[in-house]
Amino acid sequence: MADYRSLLREYRASGELTPDAERRLRDRLRAPRPRRVAPMFAAAVAVAAALALTLRVPAHPADVPLTRGELALTADVQLSADGEGNARQQDERIEIAWSRGTLDVEVEPERGVQLVVVTDEAKVAVVGTGFTVTRDVFGTTVHVAHGRVEVDCAFGGPALLVAEQTRTCLPRTAMGAVGRIRAMQARGLGADALTGEIDVAFARPDATGAAANELGAMRVGALLAQGRDAEALAATEQVLRTWPGARDLELRRVAARLHVTDGDCAAALPHLAVLAGADALGEDRALASLCHLEIE
Repeated sequence: MADYRSLLREYRASGELTPDAERRLRDRLRAPRPRRVAPMFAAAVAVAAALALTLRVPAHPADVPLTRGELALTADVQLSADGEGNARQQDERIEIAWSRGTLDVEVEPERGVQLVVVTDEAKVAVVGTGFTVTRDVFGTTVHVAHGRVEVDCAFGGPALLVAEQTRTCLPRTAMGAVGRIRAMQARGLGADALTGEIDVAFARPDATGAAANELGAMRVGALLAQGRDAEALAATEQVLRTWPGARDLELRRVAARLHVTDGDCAAALPHLAVLAGADALGEDRALASLCHLEIE
């Protein structure tokens, strides 16, 4: 490196070396040289680094998708899935996020396995048992075949289940409850039981807005089916006043007819006017004409 000064002079004379570039080059040439590492030692370091990369545990274990079929997740955990979810294992802890469908789980007892199944409505914790988790429009249902599990419902709290016991965790949101009630209605649930389900849903803190409008319309229908017309009319007026929404025209039709049945055309006409403005009078056009005649 003794000739670096003459090289600098040549570069400077050519005009290709700027003062700033010359300064950086001088600093690098004057810096202490690294010590040589013995070849065998360097090879050992390279092998150790390669082993470290090979044996390193990933910070975020990969998910195992669960859809349909049987799977030995580990030697101590057997799954049978028909739906959609994924499993993640880290050390002895296994967490299964289950979205829909039915999942059968078998865990060998006393092996130190910590397994949790999580749905939108529930958290199911188990050490050694066999159980089934079903998630659908009705919520999350857990059935214990043998052993015991702790089921913590997002809406309802924790409970311990033993063999042959079943618990259903209701949908976590009011709109989820709307879907559950619709499905129960489609299955032919009686109007009285349906009213009870709707009342429970209305007690949720998020039972407002669109969810309350839908729940209110379903409650009015259930009350009418039980012949409780006065309660249905009061419920209709409350929904229209407090939670207007997509079911308003249907509710106004109900209110108009119930008011006319009670002989109160004055109360029916505002509802009929809204229907007329939406070009939705339909078969109630005659009813509107009758009330106008009566009022006049």
